[in-house]
Amino acid sequence: AVLVQDFGTKQLRSRPHVGSCAVAQRRQVFIMRSLSELGDTVAKLADDQQRRWKEMYDLEVLTGCCNPPPTFYPKITRWFAQEGDDNREEAALARVRRQTIVRIRNVASCEEATFNSLRTARPQIASSSAALEATTQLEQLYSETFGREKCDFCAATERTAADEWGRITGATGCITASNVAMASDAHGLVILPQHHPLRDLTADIVTDVFETAQAWAKRTVEHKLQQHEQQGGRETVWLPLLLWNCGMGSGASMPHGHAQVILGMGRLFGQAESFRRNAAAHHAQTGRDFWSDVLWCHQIAGLAVAVPDVIPGAAADTKQGAEVCYIVAHLTPRASHELLVFGRTLAALGRGVQISMEVLQERFGSRCLSIACALPAIQQRGPSTQQAISVTRDGDTEWIVVRLLDRTEKPTAAGNMHGTSLATWEIYGPSVDDCSPYFLASCLREAVVSSR
Repeated sequence: AVLVQDFGTKQLRSRPHVGSCAVAQRRQVFIMRSLSELGDTVAKLADDQQRRWKEMYDLEVLTGCCNPPPTFYPKITRWFAQEGDDNREEAALARVRRQTIVRIRNVASCEEATFNSLRTARPQIASSSAALEATTQLEQLYSETFGREKCDFCAATERTAADEWGRITGATGCITASNVAMASDAHGLVILPQHHPLRDLTADIVTDVFETAQAWAKRTVEHKLQQHEQQGGRETVWLPLLLWNCGMGSGASMPHGHAQVILGMGRLFGQAESFRRNAAAHHAQTGRDFWSDVLWCHQIAGLAVAVPDVIPGAAADTKQGAEVCYIVAHLTPRASHELLVFGRTLAALGRGVQISMEVLQERFGSRCLSIACALPAIQQRGPSTQQAISVTRDGDTEWIVVRLLDRTEKPTAAGNMHGTSLATWEIYGPSVDDCSPYFLASCLREAVVSSR
């Protein structure tokens, strides 16, 4: 069920999620007020805290004005009037004539998002039948491709390639493979134990994906050291990047659940490398850790949700010495419903990611997700050994951070029929978010409480 909020109230109620995302989003008009008040919250901080905030985020509350003709009044009333309005037409026109837009920019990374609650109610060609049909077709595909005779990944040891040094099998049955169409000289797969890419993903399985990927990276580095033993003595750091197309529609070419991991020498890849450099520049300029500042700002904003160190259903060995992690409803998302998960260990990260995936599926009807994580750096244990270890270098963040994005098509006929899950805004301009991060954070808090 989708958790929706009635106009002008704080009460939450459930609706069937298939085809109802547009309804859920339209009922967030009053929640958006929290974003408008965020500037007041920052203004009340102590001087040093205000300086820390402003070195990380720039926030503007803007007013947009327009003058619709009388012939347009009936449609504006239909779209923007709310329950409880004494005069529906006058109230709707007032909202449209003077609109509040909240613009937020990450100063260090230049990521930017704008929020306008009216956009959740703007005219769209709704097509709940298309959403239902897309979900049905996906489930049928997962069912029809299940089994060793039908799916190569269900028979991974027989019908996938191993790396030159072999394979790694994780604690829950995740297994590695080499990618037969590589994007880098070190490009592997982590194949999940179950076929369906989203169903029955426990915290232990999600943790195993990250731990198996890190183990693959460590073993790959050791293999490289053995191959190039004559080059020993040169201190090199390898940076692994996990990319998880979770479900068809997020870019996965195979229905069976799997993630990919690539390894860079001294650098990451694409946008992940850009973020690494931005974080290094922020540390050099302020003396503070970039990701710690991001987390702190979201805590100030009330958008960081702490996940307890024990989740029911986790294996006994993962409960010992487990650390709290944080799930953040991102202020500058790449697109709607982007979450950040902060953990100091891969086990803590796995718990947070599993809850995040569950919330996006159950509350927002997500059918596919994109997950990315720069895993801990790896380097040679010593100049005379071919063993590798995970390392934290000067200036490195204390956090392992996952970015998790809902890739499900927009709940419109255009989105569902033509497959557009990211708008041009989100690719080349600022994100224009249809979902208040405060609404998203409220869903996360309820999920964390119910998991205890």
